[in-house]
Amino acid sequence: MSASIESGFEAAVVTRSARAWSWVLLVVLLIGAYGAALLDNASVQNLAMRLAAVLLLVGYVIITRRAARASGAPTTAGLPRGVWSAIVAIVVYLVTAAAYAPMNDPLNGSHSMVGHWDQYVPTLPIFVIPYQAMYVVLFASLGYFAYRQLNRQLRTMAAAFAISMITAEFTFVLFQTDVDIVGLDAGSYDGIFGHMLKYVNLSYYEGNGFSAFPSMHCAYAVVFAIACYRRRNAVWSALMIAFAALVIVSTQVLHDHVLMDALYGIVVATAAYSVAWFWLEYRPALKRELASS
Repeated sequence: MSASIESGFEAAVVTRSARAWSWVLLVVLLIGAYGAALLDNASVQNLAMRLAAVLLLVGYVIITRRAARASGAPTTAGLPRGVWSAIVAIVVYLVTAAAYAPMNDPLNGSHSMVGHWDQYVPTLPIFVIPYQAMYVVLFASLGYFAYRQLNRQLRTMAAAFAISMITAEFTFVLFQTDVDIVGLDAGSYDGIFGHMLKYVNLSYYEGNGFSAFPSMHCAYAVVFAIACYRRRNAVWSALMIAFAALVIVSTQVLHDHVLMDALYGIVVATAAYSVAWFWLEYRPALKRELASS
């Protein structure tokens, strides 16, 4: 098997248990993202995200352990090959992500990345729907790959998330910016979508915009799109690319990010996924191919 094939498509294992875990995870995430916004209670979303992380890891261990026992496949400490490294990648991402919120404060002085283009962008509160959906898709996509035992691509995606987050946090330290997310017209917070936007700006982000460059919403969206495109499913690939585009647009029309934030986030995600794929998929596969030739 060539390195390019071994580091490419990976067949999914779809079981009843995988579907059940996926639905539970999805419900928790939907309640957390949209229930918190409607109730204007950030603790609901934070709790849901923590519970989602637990469900992701516990479900992954249970499903892969059960599959190994049924198939008799070789295991390491009870889990099939590739599972432990994927878990490590997920945990590394979760640890780095935990530092994101505390860094949404002034560190060493901030800069402005507001450009000429940004003054012409309208405010469209309805885009808070795809903006909040990012938090749903973030863990749902990890759950999709984990519960379907796509260990190799799960590891790559989690590593891409971690690399993107580490890059963002280094940027916050070296070149932190500030976006005035509370500087919207009073009418921007009218209606149900305005109410949800107000929650995002003033409750969840507490009126701070110091963790905007790069936009992690845009970075996550690009990683989602790349990972799903690799699944060779035309419908899901198109849907995820469209979703990624909506998320990127939402960062602009909600004024939580400026254009440079979005562009930097896209670049960071593309580079992060490329590095993760090369080191965790292609390079090991190439080494095995050369060793066997």
